[in-house]
Formats: sequence, C-alpha cells, structure tokens
Amino acid sequence: MYKINFIKPLHLILVILLFSKSIFAQVVDFESSNLPIIIINTEGEEIVDEPKITAKMSIIDNGEGKRNFIGDTPTEYDGFIGIEYRGASSQKWPKKQYGVETRDELGENLDVSIFGMPSENDWVFYAFYVDKTLMLNELMYGLAADMGWYAPRTQYFELVINGEYRGLYLFTEKLKRDKNRVNVAKNKATDEDITGGYFLEMIRNDQVKDDEVYFDMPVEGKRLVVKYPKEDKITDEQLAYISNYFSALDNVLNSDDSADPINGYAKYIDIPSFVDHMLISEAFNQLDVFSHSEYFNKDKGKKLKMGPVWDFDRSIGNAFYYTSWRTDVWWLKEPYGDDVNLWYRINWPKHLMADDNFMEAYANRWFDLRKSIFSIKGLYERIDENIEFLEESRERNFDKWDVIGTDFNNQYVFETYEEEIQYMKSWVSDKFAWLDIQLKDYATLSNEDISVDRALTLLKQNYPNSFSAETTIEYFVPENAKVTLEVYNSMGNLVAVVVNTWQNKGNYSVLFKASNLPAGMYVYKLRVNEHLEFKNMLLVK
Repeated sequence: MYKINFIKPLHLILVILLFSKSIFAQVVDFESSNLPIIIINTEGEEIVDEPKITAKMSIIDNGEGKRNFIGDTPTEYDGFIGIEYRGASSQKWPKKQYGVETRDELGENLDVSIFGMPSENDWVFYAFYVDKTLMLNELMYGLAADMGWYAPRTQYFELVINGEYRGLYLFTEKLKRDKNRVNVAKNKATDEDITGGYFLEMIRNDQVKDDEVYFDMPVEGKRLVVKYPKEDKITDEQLAYISNYFSALDNVLNSDDSADPINGYAKYIDIPSFVDHMLISEAFNQLDVFSHSEYFNKDKGKKLKMGPVWDFDRSIGNAFYYTSWRTDVWWLKEPYGDDVNLWYRINWPKHLMADDNFMEAYANRWFDLRKSIFSIKGLYERIDENIEFLEESRERNFDKWDVIGTDFNNQYVFETYEEEIQYMKSWVSDKFAWLDIQLKDYATLSNEDISVDRALTLLKQNYPNSFSAETTIEYFVPENAKVTLEVYNSMGNLVAVVVNTWQNKGNYSVLFKASNLPAGMYVYKLRVNEHLEFKNMLLVK
C-alpha cells in the first residue's frame, strides 16, 4: 500500500516534515552491534547549532566479523571532541546530524585517522531520516569515488549520546581543502600566482552565514561561498580573481558564443569533471544540483572543476518536487519547465547540454559507465550488500525512528522497507533505460559499445496513455507465481484489483476499464511473488 502526492502549496515546498508518529523517538534497548559503536558524553551540556561544545567521544570497533559491545574498551578513538548540530533543513528533523571536531585536552584541533580514513580533525555524523533506504549518500559517494573523483569516505555506525541510543548513522569526512580531500594548492596571502587554491560552495542566498565570504554571479544571480581560502585568510586580490572567473564563465554560458571552442565555456571549465558530476546528478535526479550543496574547486593554472559530490538523500525519486521523481524527463535540462528560478537553480546545464560537442562527450562517458560502474547488475549488487549488512541495525533504527510510511514530501509513500528498496531499484532501471535511448544518438561509439545491461522489467507502459475509458496493460511472468495487478488513485486508495491469481510463466495482456472512475493520475502496481513494479497512467474525460 502506498499513496501518491501531487504539488503542494509553495510555502510547504522548501521544508516539510509532517509531524506524525515518527516525530517522537522511541526508547530502544541497545547493548551490542555488528557495526562500530560511537558513544558521546556531553556531561550534561546541551548540543546546539554553533558553537561546538566540548564532549568526550569513544569509538568501539573490534574489527571485521567481531561483535561490538557498549562496555568494550574503545579501540578507534577515546578522547575529546567539539560537537554541534549541522545542516540546514535537516536541523528541523528530530534525528539530528552532527558536526564533530577531534580535539586534544587543551581544546586544540587533533588530526587523527578514524576507520582507516586519512588523518584529519573535521567529521560529519550523517543522520538517516528522510532517506528510508538508509543508503543513498553512501551509495552515491561510492559511485563517485569509483568514477575516479574524490568523494567523502564513509562508515556506518550506531550512535549513543548521553546513554540514549540515537540510531544508525554514517560517519563521513567533512568537505574541506586537504591533500586527502579537496586537494587544491594552499593559497597564501604572499602568493603571486592567485589562479588556484579555491574551494567554493553554491548555496541558497538565505543560508549564507554572517562571517562567510561570498559573491554573486552577474547573470544567474547565484551566490557562491568561498570555503577556501578561509574568510580570515583570503585577500582582496584572490576574491576578485575567483569572482571574476565565475562572472566570465556565467556571462559566456549565457551568450551566443557559449559553444565556441576557443572563447566559450571550454576556456573555463574542466569538461570531464562537469560531465561526470552532471551525469551522476542526472542519472539519479539529485534534488539540489546547481542550486545548493553544490561544490566547485580550482587549482593553480587549472580550469574550474565540479565536485565533490554531496547530499544525495533526496535522489532516486525520494521527493515529489517538480519532476524530481520522474524517470522519463531530463532532470538537468528541464526540471521545472519554465519555472526554473522557483527553486533558485541556474541554467548552466541547459546551456552546456545544448552544445553537440558537450553532449557527445556526455553520451560517450555515459555508455562507458553503463558497461562498468553504472551497470544495473552492479548497482543492484551494491544495494543488496547494504541491505544484508544493515539488516540488524536497520531494525533498531526503525524501532527508534518509525519513519516508514511517513510522508516527507515524497511522491510515493510506502508502508514497508522492502517496497522502498524495490522502488529504488525500479526507479534506477527505468531512468537508466530512458537515458540509454536519449543519449544513443549523441554517442560516437560502436553499436557494441552502447549495448548495455537491462534489469528484468516485467511491467510495460499501458497503451494508450493517456486514455479516456479503457487501456491495455501488458506484463511478463518469469516463472509460475502468485500475481497481483492493482490500480491506485492519487490518494493511494485501491480502486481496482485487475489480477489476483496464480499464473504460469508467460506474457499476459489485460484490458483495464475505467469508465466509472474520475479523471486523474493513477498508478498500476504489479507484484509477482516478491518482485514489485509500478507505473503511472493518466485517465482523461
């Protein structure tokens, strides 16, 4: 059972959390885990959103295959930290995210290696809340790293604060300039070469902090915060250089000369980085792409690069905003029709993707990835590995935070974890199949090189669609199985059971008659044993 949401009032779009059963955390008895355990003790002091308070952190990780108990001797870390709430909209969640800084006993930054990650002092505890699959960020960061780019390293763990079990979290590197993170040159005030050593975040204008250094692009009006050099180190000359660089790029992308190979966008951007980061955002419909939580970096004497990737908890159809949930439209080129400025997103992708040369590189890279990192088989294996790995901690987390079946501005609201996972798999399969068709004509590869894997898809799109009275639905049963085919209205109410019986292996076709139903969007759902698929259809009168 699930329901479908349609556009809600604008004032609800930016942040909605429907206050329901899930808002109130449950008490969970917690003694041990197959995952690492992190224990925080604030000694009675309240954690706030700036400044960080001093606390103690102990990490218990007895090694692969060994169980971790609350009372075990800390292994990874046992010392002081600074801790605060982090995030923007996520601060309204009852399950909080945290920024953590490892410190020595004098309160100074302490670089340490945790979970085998390169030594540093800034970390993030990412909280799974609106991401009911418990894996979107972990999955996307892993894909980006396999594509050859720096992406935050991660580790699942379970968290206890002041004796209270807080659920399943993801230990993550904070994005910052560092030789093992965003590896751009150090930018000193005395440097004569000011062409590099920059790290920037694209952000919503209302999220800029008072002490941050920023600038606005001239045409798009988008705001960028300079994360490095830091606000107390950057010189006027450095700020002028990087803001002028973005201004030049913004102007040329919005000009008639955008595609000029000498003086167009290619003069300013590192095309491989833009191609890859745009592909991962397009393939999985990252909600914030080219809006906020979007990062760029520039090294000395180099062109501007996109990245690192960040914040994919609203990807893979995990939202209802505009077309973010759809698998049959361009998310980067036409996310909102003519209403692109409503979500404060810039038009750069639309301009880049209007150039045949860019699209050739885009398509060729897509089919290269589809043969390897973006293979359906490989992606499903990653998902299944996480499902198995998190089986124990998942149950505790949902006991603590009962979010399954809760509407967090989702297009589809599912009642079980299994349906969330099946939706994610079906979504990826449908979006990839659609992109394969769209990009085929741009690619300059052989037919063999653009031949890619397909997931087992049992349910076909109804025809005709839209329809006024009746429509045909076809599906395939791969083995003798219990089969149900149901139709739901936009409120998630069951309106018709078309099939409910055991069927033999084979192809089937049924006629769905809807003369007694009102016009609107409907969803038809096929279940073959444990396999679940669904598609939309439009009834017009």
